[in-house]
Amino acid sequence: MLSLLEQRLVESEMELLSDGDLVRWARAAIREDDDIGGEPDIVELASLQFGNQRLAEARGLLRSAVIRANPDFDLKAPSAQAHGRAAFLQFCGRFLTDGLRPYDLCRLVSPIEQAFDHPAWLGDFYNHCDWCEPESTRSHFAGLVEYVEQFVAASSDAKP
Repeated sequence: MLSLLEQRLVESEMELLSDGDLVRWARAAIREDDDIGGEPDIVELASLQFGNQRLAEARGLLRSAVIRANPDFDLKAPSAQAHGRAAFLQFCGRFLTDGLRPYDLCRLVSPIEQAFDHPAWLGDFYNHCDWCEPESTRSHFAGLVEYVEQFVAASSDAKP
């Protein structure tokens, strides 16, 4: 099972979490978790200011904290893949229930492919997201909505 640090890194590498999300998470984690609160890279991550150029260092600081805590961590390990799949499945559920734009989902495909080396569990999202732009609407991507519904139904065994 992945540690909380490792889970956030997986989600960050998938671009489910922005640099700002990581800073907000680090600030909350320091308040709530004594172990994480003592991690120097997480303390530095929490100190990053929004709008400052250093905010781009967020993911690197999280990577350093993960490596310090677990030098053997591998993003392509089965446990990391399983968490990535579950996190993506949860996002797909939000796509269906919250009416997110197709681009909100499709922008994740390339980072997931890069992070996990084209995982089989991603299915045919690459093709369903082809030509998706920020201004694309659900009506233009009705096939994507249908595919996500099928993906969620077929993946109901994935653990969050």
